[in-house]
Amino acid sequence: MSAHRAALFLADGSRFDGEGLGFEGLALGEAVFYTGMTGYEEALTDPSYAGQILTFTYPMIGNYGISGSASQYGRACVAGTVIKQIAYHPSHHLSKIDLPSWLDAERIPTLVGADTRAITIALREHGTIWAALAVGEEALARAERSLSEFVRDASTEALVPSVATREPFAVGTTQGPRVVVIDCGVKRAILRQLEAL
Repeated sequence: MSAHRAALFLADGSRFDGEGLGFEGLALGEAVFYTGMTGYEEALTDPSYAGQILTFTYPMIGNYGISGSASQYGRACVAGTVIKQIAYHPSHHLSKIDLPSWLDAERIPTLVGADTRAITIALREHGTIWAALAVGEEALARAERSLSEFVRDASTEALVPSVATREPFAVGTTQGPRVVVIDCGVKRAILRQLEAL
């Protein structure tokens, strides 16, 4: 998988450089961070992160690959991701694909090698902040202009339709209590817990 120049631009003017993985593109969204040592598959597929650029604080992500069984939605929900160091060769018997290949297949712009501690400190101190994650020369050339346009229009972006179910579906058996869930981005883990009632 070839690397490209990449950077994360925050709306306050900060810029964090590194290498981009696989998919070349521009992601615009709210910059947030995730502090878990594990659970990256769950986080990347969590509908509550829809439209966000997720920075992982743990320094090595991807050690156990992607199994599919930990997915919270069935596909990636994040707009982009920032990782200090990524594992190209996972070690887990349930792994079906390595994280870099999965991110590329899901078309998620990914920045690797940036100072994730500095990004996390900036996000913690600043609070909610819009960002642009650019992978590749074309995306880098338009990132700052696109970010300023996005910030103006961000309050009108509707994220729920991108993660809500379009058709009704049933989960579990017909025995036991029946629960109706209005899906505005429900996690599979919640459905599994309800099914266990």
